Amino acid sequence: YQRRVHGNVENNQIQPVLMKFIDNISVLNAQPSEIKKALLAAHGNERFLSEIDFSAMPVLETTGLRPEDVLPPTLGVPTFRSLVYCLADNTYVQRLDLSGGKVESEACKLLKDLLTRNSFINSISLRHNRLTDEGLEPIIDVLRKNDTLLEFDISGNPNVSPAMQERLRMTLLLNSQPRKLKAFMWQIRIAADTQKQLKLSDFDGERYCDDVTCDVLRYHLLEFKNAVQDLDLANNMITDVGAHYLAKLLERSETLTAVRLDSNQLGNDGVATLLKVFQSNTILTTLSVSQNDITDGFLLQQLEGKLGTNSKRAFRPPKAAVPRNGAAAAVNPALEFSTSYLKSMDDSILAEALADRTTVLRIRSR
Repeated sequence: YQRRVHGNVENNQIQPVLMKFIDNISVLNAQPSEIKKALLAAHGNERFLSEIDFSAMPVLETTGLRPEDVLPPTLGVPTFRSLVYCLADNTYVQRLDLSGGKVESEACKLLKDLLTRNSFINSISLRHNRLTDEGLEPIIDVLRKNDTLLEFDISGNPNVSPAMQERLRMTLLLNSQPRKLKAFMWQIRIAADTQKQLKLSDFDGERYCDDVTCDVLRYHLLEFKNAVQDLDLANNMITDVGAHYLAKLLERSETLTAVRLDSNQLGNDGVATLLKVFQSNTILTTLSVSQNDITDGFLLQQLEGKLGTNSKRAFRPPKAAVPRNGAAAAVNPALEFSTSYLKSMDDSILAEALADRTTVLRIRSR
């Protein structure tokens, strides 16, 4: 080390780097031989090392012991600091297994530093440790910029809430999605987005969106405030499974009025699932499913009828309040309807509007 840097930099520049190196080597020397060997190989960027496994799970599974009864506290903060140091510039290690090693939440801050610098690790396991929701927040933050981590197993941590597990799962799923979708979802995570249309139909000439995309959309459009009214998912690879996730989204959404699913891989089961949405959804007026694998014409007729009912609700003129003092009713501002709108309204709705003497309709022909 001294031969490499001697004569190239001043002593006051060498000292911090040298001290960091010495600190980490001293920690490594205190580790069991297997951990020390793996970390030194990682620091040397050895080609043969694609996985680091410090897991106590094989022992736990064969003995039935608890994690705290198996490993000494060797995977504490000092060990993690050395781990980050040795893996920071590594380009071969892809999987890191630290299950059952008494890992505390404080170590997640160091993992954040690792994932900020290393863009080759795609799987980390922290099963059966001592993690908390607060400790996992730094991991959520770093995943906004890290596109390579696709698996982060935190099962068996009793202090991690189901909500945090779902949040982390959806964040990882978002990493597997097109950049356009990922950018939009992070935008509404940070601050409510005002964009009213989200167009994901065959962009860039490729079919990117699939059933996983529908699950990601379900979570983000329900959990984070947004203004999306028109969701265009045409020309993609969405099947009946994706329709199930979209149905969950539409059951609770208060903004979506149009969803386009033309030219996907939907079948009769998918349409049947979407039809159940109309039991609670009264604002969805457009749901296009042409050019799919739908063979049941009766389902399509039902869908058209449900959409027609919602459209009539959307076009129904509001009634004016009648003053309590018996004075002449105030006249509403004129409600304009083009002939194209009137064609979508049946006679009963139009008659109801005309019968209301407090409402003035001005029909404007085009």
